[in-house]
Amino acid sequence: MGNPIKPLKPIKVIDSNGVNNMTGTSTVVSGIIDTWGLNALSLEIQAAGTAQGALTLAGSNQYDPATNPNAAFVPLPSSAMVPALPSVNGSAVSYLGSVATGARYVQLKYVNATGAGQLNVWMNGTGA
Repeated sequence: MGNPIKPLKPIKVIDSNGVNNMTGTSTVVSGIIDTWGLNALSLEIQAAGTAQGALTLAGSNQYDPATNPNAAFVPLPSSAMVPALPSVNGSAVSYLGSVATGARYVQLKYVNATGAGQLNVWMNGTGA
């Protein structure tokens, strides 16, 4: 028999703290997620309010918290999330999707165009 799959605890990577964090032309960026040792990774996205903007997933293989903390994160194609990331178009968003990329580190980014609202994101995964 193989090793059992170890579930991780869900981690909140974007926290609105109950106030609008999607306002004006703000950019909201998640914490950096290290995918090392994960067999599966999912993101749950909850948005409320009238905000309109774009969500993107970016990845980096060169980021290192000790030696390269300012490394670039490259936007990943829509196929990096299954299903594709939702549109934020002025109404509530409730989404749960799987991350499908080989990037070592990933980060979710939201850029607001208009309106205001609250964005919260949780990640969870399983490891070997």
